[in-house]
Amino acid sequence: MTVALIVFVQALAWQAMFGTYHAKMEEVLSATDRNVAEIGPRGTVSTGETAAYLEFIPEGNVPVVLAPPRPAGEGPITISGGCVALKSLLLPCSPTPARVDVALDRRLQQLLHWNTEGGTYLKVVRAGHAELAELTEQSANTLAVVRADGGVPAVATLKEASYRAYPRGAQVRFPGEEWLTDGIPDRDQGRWIRLFGVLGTGILVLAIGLGGKAEFLRQGRALAPLTVLTGGHRVFRTSAAWAIVAPLALAALAGCVVAAWTARPVARPGMAYYVPWGLMATAVTVVLAVSVVMGLWAARIAGQQARSWRT
Repeated sequence: MTVALIVFVQALAWQAMFGTYHAKMEEVLSATDRNVAEIGPRGTVSTGETAAYLEFIPEGNVPVVLAPPRPAGEGPITISGGCVALKSLLLPCSPTPARVDVALDRRLQQLLHWNTEGGTYLKVVRAGHAELAELTEQSANTLAVVRADGGVPAVATLKEASYRAYPRGAQVRFPGEEWLTDGIPDRDQGRWIRLFGVLGTGILVLAIGLGGKAEFLRQGRALAPLTVLTGGHRVFRTSAAWAIVAPLALAALAGCVVAAWTARPVARPGMAYYVPWGLMATAVTVVLAVSVVMGLWAARIAGQQARSWRT
């Protein structure tokens, strides 16, 4: 029982290294404004298909293209779009490229945070749909759609339009959402480990409890004559508690302590947790409940045997 709990907690601790990252990412994304939609076409697409998609964008939604610095981390970050889009993002719209040192619009800040690294300043370029379609040919660039009034983009309409323009459609997501999607398998694995771990612990303690009950009943026949002297069956309950309940309870408590101690080296700085205490409490509760039920059941059957012995 103790070894089973240690193995269970070790699996949880190692999985938590990934699950905690997913939880942190989910917390960060839930706190951000979802007023930017990133468009990611599936497969290889042509400039003409992207130009057609830009024409299908619903009214009030305007596209921009964000290009990271080249070489990576050096030079300016380039953002291209029409005047309506640039002014909506609090950027200048001039015939020649303009330099901006501070991004004031929160939507633009999110785009820069999730899609670029480095960069010395922001280069603002006015461009039409044809120029934007050409810019999207480079996989490092990001095509995004914002509302001119600062609201939430029409995600459903943008997805529908993608299937009209692209052969395989496009992913329409919010900045950073792809990181959350990548962490879903780790989250699901952690949930399955919890489910099967608790079920396995319950089955294991049930098997141990049944074995202890059988052994107690085999030895309990020797206690039957004591009921004549004591005048009751309390001796069976006491014996069952010491023979069945106490060993399982001690194994559960010792397993939790040792498991928590052995899981400490797995922890990393910044992790929210590495031993889920609520789940550990559930496992201990399952062990204690099954052990108590087995003990009471064994005492009841032993009492019935004692009554038949007296008769």
